[in-house]
Amino acid sequence: MINKYALVALLLLLGCASSDDLMRNKPDLVFRSAKEAQSVATCIAEHWKTYAQPGGETVPVMMREMLGTYTLTVSCNGGKSCKVAEVTPALDKQSKTTMYTIAIGEGSYISAVDYCQ
Repeated sequence: MINKYALVALLLLLGCASSDDLMRNKPDLVFRSAKEAQSVATCIAEHWKTYAQPGGETVPVMMREMLGTYTLTVSCNGGKSCKVAEVTPALDKQSKTTMYTIAIGEGSYISAVDYCQ
């Protein structure tokens, strides 16, 4: 019988792997900004969190920071990552945002990323 903790760990790893898999593909969009990475990432997260899924619940947005790079992930369809924005610092306190998606109908998400630049 599978240990329930091992099963939970495996499910968490599978969820994380899907965003990594998504980011292995060619990015859908790349933006450059005169703003710092943290400011851009926070703005994107705030906007994405206001969107509603079918059924009315808000969109779960995960944001993590590692060495000044911010990765924002939106999960949908059973917890699979369907949108990822990676905001990296650039020279002179500027930043670059790279967006990856797998779902159709990204207009509002793309608009939020564009607005936050």
